[in-house]
Amino acid sequence: MPKATTAILDDMSERLRRAGQSYMTFAWPDFYELCGRERLKTPFLDRLKEEALNGRHQLIVAYGNNVVVICHDHNFADLNDP
Repeated sequence: MPKATTAILDDMSERLRRAGQSYMTFAWPDFYELCGRERLKTPFLDRLKEEALNGRHQLIVAYGNNVVVICHDHNFADLNDP
């Protein structure tokens, strides 16, 4: 049974928290596994991206050719200031 978008986003948030990171990358095969799906169609990917940013998780999801990037929606430049 495929995972719901909320379950996937909860998993992403938890992985970021456990790693102590503001961002993560997933190779596409790993992202398919994370989502619990054999196929990822555009409407699902769009819904996941929208819910990630506008929901309680405040995550940015970006789909590349080789990886999927997930990061917190905050200014990373502030992390580099002394």
